[in-house]
Amino acid sequence: MGHGAKFDQNAIINKMSDVFALRRSRGANEQKENELKQKDISLATKLYKQLSHHQTACMNLTREQNFFDNPKSLLQPIRGILLEGPPGTGKTMIAKAIANECKCSFLNVKRELLQHSLLGESEKAMAALFQVARAMQPSIIFIDEIDTLFRSRSESMHEVSSRVLGIVLSQIEGLETNNSERITVIAATNHYSSLDPAISRRLPLKLHVPLERLDILKKLLKEEKFDFSKVDFDKIVSSTNQFSGADLKELCKMALHNPIVESTDQKTEPRPLRTEDFTSNVNSIKPINKELQQEQMLRNFWNSVNK
Repeated sequence: MGHGAKFDQNAIINKMSDVFALRRSRGANEQKENELKQKDISLATKLYKQLSHHQTACMNLTREQNFFDNPKSLLQPIRGILLEGPPGTGKTMIAKAIANECKCSFLNVKRELLQHSLLGESEKAMAALFQVARAMQPSIIFIDEIDTLFRSRSESMHEVSSRVLGIVLSQIEGLETNNSERITVIAATNHYSSLDPAISRRLPLKLHVPLERLDILKKLLKEEKFDFSKVDFDKIVSSTNQFSGADLKELCKMALHNPIVESTDQKTEPRPLRTEDFTSNVNSIKPINKELQQEQMLRNFWNSVNK
């Protein structure tokens, strides 16, 4: 698009609404239900602490500092972020929170429409996405479950996905050579090992998003009128390494039933909950994320990747 060309932002957004979920994170018409602040996401605090070591990721979007004016400098903006973690950890919400924090446009790619059956349509759609991102910058392009689109070459990758991957790689490479563009690609994956190494290299900032079980437990039990003074939540957390939010909810339900079942007099208050009410039921629940390794192993891995 030439510098003199007139850009009708609303027209393009409306035209492409069947391909991309586009949302402006700034302006008077911002929908309140889409506002995502750091305090609204239990994982965001820890994630922002990790991002604080990589402030250039956000500085490129906000342009609070002019650190990136010299194209020959070793200090260059981060163009790609990869969020890895099990399902249900809020990776999409975190990406939206970053966009909101930086007052960026948020372009959420609909994965199924990038796997178009007509020859060349998926590549055109991805190229158009980056064109819209440039017109709406500062902007964040979010690709969820990126491993399902761009699998490792050692595994089977659909021919269309392979062509789209080429477009994405060339577009990100173009961003890396043009410091004036305020665009960041954020991708999310549940299976890092399945991701094509080429796209992984273009997403240099890798952040592990764990299941924050302590926060989830406290939120689940917040409205319950039981005495929790004898409950060792840290012990429960350590015994539920691979539990998702849904698993923890089931565990809490089972634990809450114990004092009621044991109570013989309906007029008296149930006894206080004990740690054993939870831990004794752990083996009764088959974790949804059974294929995941222990979280400590994941943390060690991601720490080594980001050194």
